[in-house]
Amino acid sequence: MSKYFELLEKASEELKKDAVLRFPGACSENKGIVISCGCATKAGDYAKKLGATKVAIIADKIIIQLGMLDPITDSLDKQGITHCCFCDIAPEPHTDDLLAAEKAARGFGADAVIGVGGGSSLDTAKVTACALSSGDNAVDIITSKVPAVRTVPLILLPTTSGTGSEVSPYAVASHNGKKVFISSPVAIPDIALVDPVMTATMPPKVTAFTGLDALTHAVEGVCGCTNPFTKALAVQAVEIVFGSLPAAVKDGSDMEARTRMAYASVLGMMAYTQGGGLYAHSASYILTLAKNAPHGLGCGLTLPYTLAMNMSEIKPLLESFIPSITQSGIAAPKSAEEVPAAFLELVKVVGAPATIAELGYEEKDIPAFAHSLFADYFRAKNPKTVDEAALNELVTMMYTGNIK
Repeated sequence: MSKYFELLEKASEELKKDAVLRFPGACSENKGIVISCGCATKAGDYAKKLGATKVAIIADKIIIQLGMLDPITDSLDKQGITHCCFCDIAPEPHTDDLLAAEKAARGFGADAVIGVGGGSSLDTAKVTACALSSGDNAVDIITSKVPAVRTVPLILLPTTSGTGSEVSPYAVASHNGKKVFISSPVAIPDIALVDPVMTATMPPKVTAFTGLDALTHAVEGVCGCTNPFTKALAVQAVEIVFGSLPAAVKDGSDMEARTRMAYASVLGMMAYTQGGGLYAHSASYILTLAKNAPHGLGCGLTLPYTLAMNMSEIKPLLESFIPSITQSGIAAPKSAEEVPAAFLELVKVVGAPATIAELGYEEKDIPAFAHSLFADYFRAKNPKTVDEAALNELVTMMYTGNIK
């Protein structure tokens, strides 16, 4: 018995029931989000309904090594669908990875793409599907030299709970020392199969970092666009992450915690697509390129300081998070001003770095970091109007760990 099916046996029957959510505007039963323990075994069923006959699987190498790809390939085999697998993808993908995946899929003659893994594999799968659809090359697509179009079926199965790529209209890669991305409805898959069992082999650090990514998506999304819809998504995501991320980090086979974090990932990205990222995401891009820091680590580390910087504009919103934080094991904040510190405490509880100094930055690096935030990754939707001097203060907080 493969690792996947061993873990599936630990899930209750309740957790195995499909929760099916339709993408806005999607009427077909073959387009939407399925969340349940075991839904990965239905990948072949959905691929057949979408008309696939030859599938290119874009997957993290470790997924294959752990036997976690078995439910997907088995289901494709049962439907008579041939498949190839491309797994040579960096943790933070470069455009070279996209080109290699495109070449493999074209060489196989794929007429559908399934992405399995973290954000890197899922984003690579998105661009590959677009390249197969249009005939354009992956670099031209991700750098927006040509419009992104997609007619080739795309199914995504996340193995992390945080990136939210499985339900997002984005794909991101590194190109010439900068982050480049597409933002288009065609990057949203036909089907997202969100199976918590697929996340159960994540190491504790990866669980922590991707969980903090989900938290950042939810909170920055609602800060950038505050309305009843985004607030409902964000408050629920905050409650789930504070209540379940420490448990998922402690015991990866805790299917209840894994399932709740799977929901947090989807909720967080739904909020993020409305408001977009703020300076925690900007800072994370810099940390990834300069220090090879995982994206979620960078987001989680810098989010508390970003909230503190925006305090004057988001007090009521932060107050709405207090009941969600109170239900966790972290000391309950008594006011909005104490909420950023509670977020920073969660970062520490799950074992993530809490300052950029821990990543190797020195005090002399602060001005250049702040300048890059302002010049390269400016955020027009930031709740508080900021200049480079204000961003210098933000980076100083990130360096010292003193929230003010």
